[in-house]
Amino acid sequence: MSPQTILKINIAILALVLLATLINFLTKNTNKSVTVTTRYIALGAALMTIYAPYLNGAWTEEHKHFIWFLWSFGFASIDLTIVILILKKHDKLLIDLDTNCKPALYGYAALAVLQIANYIDFVVLETKYLSTLYEFAIPSLNFAIHISLLTLSVRKGKKKEVLQ
Repeated sequence: MSPQTILKINIAILALVLLATLINFLTKNTNKSVTVTTRYIALGAALMTIYAPYLNGAWTEEHKHFIWFLWSFGFASIDLTIVILILKKHDKLLIDLDTNCKPALYGYAALAVLQIANYIDFVVLETKYLSTLYEFAIPSLNFAIHISLLTLSVRKGKKKEVLQ
């Protein structure tokens, strides 16, 4: 996948999650779990949108293994940090994790596993068996997570408006 395609995907994902955050704010969504989850995922999406172009710009054949390490473990770290921050914030606010938010956390954990598995496949084992899976699974999971959050934000926001 080209750097331009990756950037376009990241910008689209960031736009989706920012839209979900905006909908949560405008509808005064009272579901704190959805609001917390959406805000931290927005932060993660912003970090990833900034991070990817720097790594693409630093790519050289001489340093490809090091850049691939930074790519895989950097994104996996962001993914897992998002999950941990969301869970910690829920604990701090003494709120339960909404059942509808759990798939987003599972999705981010799966993204982290895919990043590490692809690194092991590509750099350590040098087999590239997972390259096609990686190329399609990462954007697909990202879009599924963010579209579900957008849908959840709209649904929870409308539910509140109907109740009033």
